[in-house]
Amino acid sequence: MPKLLRYCIACLLCLCPFASGYGQVQAVPVKQHNVLDLSQGKSIGLEQHHVEYLAEENGLNRAHILKHSERLTWKPVEKKAINLGKNTHPMWVRFQVSNPTQSPVERLLEIDWIHLSEVDFYQQKADGNWLHHQAGLTRDKSVYYRDNPSYLFPIRLQPGESRQILIRVYSTFICFVPMTIWEEQAFTDFQKQHFIFYALAFGVLMAMMLYNASLYVFTRDRLFLFYSYYVIAVILYEISNTGIANYMIWGDSQWWRLNGYALSVYLCFLGVALFVRDFFSLDQKGGLERGNNTFFIVFCCLGILDQLLGTFLMRGFAGALIMLMCITLMISAIKNAINGDINARYFVVAWSALVGFTFLNIATIEGYFAKLELANYGQLLGFVVEMLLLSFALADRINRERIQREQAQAKAIDLQKNMVHEREEKIAAQEEVLKLQQQSNEQLEEQVKERTQVLELTMANLKNVNSELSKLSVTDPLTQVNNRRYFDEVFDAELKRSERTQRPVTLILVDVDHFKQFNDSYGHLAGDDCLKMVAKALQRAVTRENDLVARFGGEEFAIVLPEVDESQAYTVAENIRRAIESIAFVCKGEKVPISASLGVVSVGGAKQSEPRQTVSSIISAADEALYEAKNRGRNCSVLAQLAAS
Repeated sequence: MPKLLRYCIACLLCLCPFASGYGQVQAVPVKQHNVLDLSQGKSIGLEQHHVEYLAEENGLNRAHILKHSERLTWKPVEKKAINLGKNTHPMWVRFQVSNPTQSPVERLLEIDWIHLSEVDFYQQKADGNWLHHQAGLTRDKSVYYRDNPSYLFPIRLQPGESRQILIRVYSTFICFVPMTIWEEQAFTDFQKQHFIFYALAFGVLMAMMLYNASLYVFTRDRLFLFYSYYVIAVILYEISNTGIANYMIWGDSQWWRLNGYALSVYLCFLGVALFVRDFFSLDQKGGLERGNNTFFIVFCCLGILDQLLGTFLMRGFAGALIMLMCITLMISAIKNAINGDINARYFVVAWSALVGFTFLNIATIEGYFAKLELANYGQLLGFVVEMLLLSFALADRINRERIQREQAQAKAIDLQKNMVHEREEKIAAQEEVLKLQQQSNEQLEEQVKERTQVLELTMANLKNVNSELSKLSVTDPLTQVNNRRYFDEVFDAELKRSERTQRPVTLILVDVDHFKQFNDSYGHLAGDDCLKMVAKALQRAVTRENDLVARFGGEEFAIVLPEVDESQAYTVAENIRRAIESIAFVCKGEKVPISASLGVVSVGGAKQSEPRQTVSSIISAADEALYEAKNRGRNCSVLAQLAAS
């Protein structure tokens, strides 16, 4: 443990000078105007006030923008960094460079954001044409100006020359365009420090991975295996995010260039889920284990869908899920740390460092801060710190397990000394156990009896609740009569019974006259009250137990009268009509007359010679009779004549 601690501290001390060294090659301050003087320094960081942008949309295309760039309306960048947001179309950035000296100037334009699908560099030439270079994840590396972890383009100006630079970018991720103009030697020096820093950082991570992998070989504790897998996923993520993989590893494989970063993110969070499960012993904490398993399964599914559907991981649900997982892990770790879990204390510090640097990086990309070197390289430092602290936690775990084993051995010796005494007490204990068991059985029988009574009472209550629910499911909530679904079931059953028993059945459709005008004049609340009163009038007019009153739809009601033939049906319909007509409805102090038109159809019984009718044909006949009643001036009943089928 002490040797490992000294080694890790030494590695961190080696990393710190290089991390701070990135701040030594800073952009020379440039006056806030549109023309950048390339002679001002060895490196010039482009800020938001140096550039303007334009979206390739609304009929604009590449050729039109190149031909008429001076006449188009370009917008200023409002964020502190050159972040053009998430777009489904290419974006253009332009800026002006000049060479006021008497010597030619050659510079490198670096775009330090690897996640751009297409990058097109255009420099205006003296004849008005454009010098064009290409780069981007979807482009073959053979067309790059120079193979590099970031995208590089040449800027060449003659003495006294001023030229316009246009950058066309397209990304399925965030359209972030951090740009720096370098002198060749300054860029070479920067790259040396850049790669030395990465070599040291990745060296520390590899050392942690190999050390813990060897512990897994000797201990067979899968926690060390999960830790090693997590470190490998982190390394894959960092080499993908920094462009090192595109530069040195993926080669000409476009699939890896397009999917390596997304795959590494999913692998990282799968590694976190696997590591945390054993690190916090979540198998002993049911709720947390289920949450962890949910994250694991969802990330597996998202990774598969990402490859099948081609949608980038950091959009929509995946980004929100990653944020949720980070917050959940931090809250769980803090809670466990407060409860005395030593592993959780290590994790809180490690995760805080990583999350802090990550959020700083995201905030810089989103444009809340100007470009910060600490944000660019802090996330990798955060991973290094996290892995070192987690390695300390695992080493401390081994030490604590050793102490626990020693304590267990001491307890075993004490237990062995007490075995003789325990044998003497064993018989007495067994007798006591038998007594307790007998008492427990008696108590259990009593509890079973009580629980049975409670269960019977609960089942009775459940039966009553189900009865009430069944009643509600067939009741119209406004009028409290039966609804259309129940009408369909009852009428179909009554029609079949009529055919089987050779007894008649009658259907009456009731439509409240001028109901739309009623609603328009008095309002929908008054209309609802009207329908309620009509429903009550129908229930009072139809009193037999087997009769059915149902709301057919809107202001229409349906009445089913079993064993009522044609000679009786019209009389019942007229009674219903008069009952509706007698409703005393008062609205706003004014008595409002209410009437209804009725369509009546009767089948079966004495009319056995008629052909067999279906539910739809009977309803259609009643509906036609209803319309005939409306045509006759409303407030009347019409008896339908069934057509031969």
